[in-house]
Amino acid sequence: MSWARADGCEWLLHIDLDELFVAVDGRTAPQHFGSVPAEHNTVAYVNHEGVPEIPSTGAADYELRLARNRFEAVSLFRRNPCCFAEGFDLDELLAEAPLGASRGSVWQSRLEELAQAMDYECPELGYGARRAFAFWLLRTKKALGSAQYFLAYVNGKGAVRLRSPNLPNGVHRFGTTDLDQYWCPQEAAVFHYAHGSCEAVASKLRRLRASSGTWWRPFPLYDRGRGMDDRALEELYGNAVAICDAPETSRQLESSICLRHSVAHQHLLSHCLSMMD
Repeated sequence: MSWARADGCEWLLHIDLDELFVAVDGRTAPQHFGSVPAEHNTVAYVNHEGVPEIPSTGAADYELRLARNRFEAVSLFRRNPCCFAEGFDLDELLAEAPLGASRGSVWQSRLEELAQAMDYECPELGYGARRAFAFWLLRTKKALGSAQYFLAYVNGKGAVRLRSPNLPNGVHRFGTTDLDQYWCPQEAAVFHYAHGSCEAVASKLRRLRASSGTWWRPFPLYDRGRGMDDRALEELYGNAVAICDAPETSRQLESSICLRHSVAHQHLLSHCLSMMD
């Protein structure tokens, strides 16, 4: 933060190499942050998670595109669950955790409850948002043994006004977690290109085998995947990471569980993409 202040920055947003901050109404980041009301010194944004799409033909070419520049290759995103219900605040949900329960366990319990309530094979459900959401929960339950919607983090990212006294509060917030709400996702959000090609995912999981850290333990893809051999990792990629079903992709978009966002026309630089994973 001191470096940013020294450089004359007014705001600092924490995003990683595999993320893009997008003001989806067409404004630039400076224009967006310039419009934040003066009484707000810290802001939280929802994150949407990218899903690689493996086509029925030309899969090898798409894998090369993913490896070369996933920003340009990925355009399908699972919408953050905070977008599905008015007034829903993930921070408030996690704050209700029973004494001694981790925030991750509370969120996982909610996903398991939803998976049990949404029988994907039940024809009476039709194919609306409930069934589209259940698609992700049930396929990860089968592939990972644990119902998952996002495969990585779900609780958004934060920004801070640098003239304020706020300090980082973890890697997702500044100052306080007691924010009234997320900034409207229709105006700005963080797009997380979490997973690229099969080889990129496999390489990350192989590195985790020797990791002495613990950050990956709450994420079943990383916790379970790190112990798999190459053949199992390839199957896991197709069953839990990428989507290989064009009709299902269309249903996800029609139900608004997923959205399209493409930056291929912007020709983003890819010189640092090898550091993403």
